[in-house]
This record gives sequence, structure tokens and C-alpha cells, in this order.
Amino acid sequence: MAHIQTSQIIPAKIEDVYSYLINLTNIPESLSDSLTLRILGTKKVLVKGEVYRIELERFGIKVDGSIKVEELIENDRIEFSQLKGHFQIFRHTARISKHSESQTLLVDYVEYQLPLGIIGRLADDLFMRKDLKRILESRYLRLIKYFQFNQSQKKAVSKSDTAE
Repeated sequence: MAHIQTSQIIPAKIEDVYSYLINLTNIPESLSDSLTLRILGTKKVLVKGEVYRIELERFGIKVDGSIKVEELIENDRIEFSQLKGHFQIFRHTARISKHSESQTLLVDYVEYQLPLGIIGRLADDLFMRKDLKRILESRYLRLIKYFQFNQSQKKAVSKSDTAE
């Protein structure tokens, strides 16, 4: 089984990062442009033990799938596994920890196995590992931009309030 671990400091409080990560609207928006994800259903946030139907399009291939939230610990960890989809096995754990009063360390750990035996392992070596890492890094950049924008908006509102 293959593994990837990446990490990034996010310029936001741990509670804000956790809230962002469990919001089902934010999940598709935070992923790479080369990946299209739709989470089907009416839920607004991730719930431990719940199974979510998804539509995932990657490399022009659309697959119906499902994920299950295995663990959800407030301001600490989010863990889900793919029940059906592109991978033979896929498990993603996002751990968050307070880095400072206004910064959060986000560590992503992904365990996965592609189907097709040796062909899948070859595909992993040639491109999949790099591509998954790029998706996670792109997600970090989107999170940083999101929180930097929100912080600048709060500062602008705060300045306008004091100007009155």
C-alpha cells in the first residue's frame, strides 16, 4: 500500500480550520481544478459514521463512489475512507493542531492502493503519487487564500466601524 504525508501551516484559528474542513460545500471547492467532486445529498457538514455518495471526475473519467467518515474529533482529526471509487483502497486522515493563536498546522496522511496489481503500482510510481501530492498542495493554497481573504475582509469591516 502507498502512503503520502504532507503538511502546511494555515493562517487561521484551529476552530475555523476545522469548521471549514467539515463543511460539505467547501470540500469540492478546495480541491484541484483537475478534479471535479460532487457530494450528493442534503447534509451540510460531515458526520461520523455517515456514508456519502459522491461523483468524482478525474482524467476525464467519471466514477460514482462513496466515502465513509470513520473518525471525526472536533479540532483534532477527520478521517474518511473510500467504499467505492477510483482506488482499490483509499483512506485520508487530516490532523489539525494549534500552531499559534492564529495559525493551525494541517497534516494530511493518505493511504491508498490502485487497482490492477502491477499495472496500478507502475501507474503510482509514474504519476499518481505526484498527482495526489499536487492535489493536497493545491488544497493548502486554496485554504490559505480563503483565510487570508476572510481576514482582510474582517480588517476592512473593523476599520470602517472605527471610522464612524
